Amino acid sequence: MKKAIGTALLIITINACLGFINSFSTVSMDWSLLFRFSAGAVAGVLIGTKLSEKIPGDHLKKIFGLFILFVSFFIIWQIFGAVRS
Repeated sequence: MKKAIGTALLIITINACLGFINSFSTVSMDWSLLFRFSAGAVAGVLIGTKLSEKIPGDHLKKIFGLFILFVSFFIIWQIFGAVRS
């Protein structure tokens, strides 16, 4: 499972990097937004790594599942809220 996750993340990273490089000629970059997003991602990785060392794996799976469920409901709420407006 770890190899599958690592391989998927590598493919996603390569795809994102190629898309980013390709967009230089057609899109103007908001570098401050890009920097803030990247800094937030790095902070999230560091915090998540520390938390994963202290929280048992079964709890992490449940927390992750609840987080995905929350995000799914939030996206659905945004979509249907935008349709009504």
